[in-house]
Amino acid sequence: PKKTKMHEYDAFVLLTSNRFLQSDSDVANHIIKTGKPFYVARTFTDVHMSNFIADLDENAEYAKSRTKEIKEEAAEIRTDLLRAIEKEGTQCKPDYIYLLTKSSISIEGWIPDNENLKHKILEDIPIQMRIALGQGLFCYTEEQVDEKVGSLKMKMSDDFPLMER
Repeated sequence: PKKTKMHEYDAFVLLTSNRFLQSDSDVANHIIKTGKPFYVARTFTDVHMSNFIADLDENAEYAKSRTKEIKEEAAEIRTDLLRAIEKEGTQCKPDYIYLLTKSSISIEGWIPDNENLKHKILEDIPIQMRIALGQGLFCYTEEQVDEKVGSLKMKMSDDFPLMER
């Protein structure tokens, strides 16, 4: 951890595919000591959900409550990850656990956390970093476009003080 100069980072995202190991806990505990924003992201959630849906398809009994079952499975993945994190001796807030997929597309009514994680990081990091990072991210909403335009106007007024705003 001393070699990585953790104090130089603004935030940390710890990625885990399906297990949270002691080595993950060691890294997480060092991150927590920095006091910087820390998020745990479970990757390959789309693979897990696809397998779960295939199992549902084999069981006609669940056909009527399919969307509910899928959302419950996502909640269970999140809860299981939180338990595993706590079992390894790391403290993590439940709302700092994110389930990621290869794309942000809804899976049968369940929406992965890809966009939520991006927004939470932008919300938690210092304003200068938020502006810099936000400039490089794709805009999905009108609010994001407005924020990007506003930050560009601020940047231009700083660089060219005689320009009108």
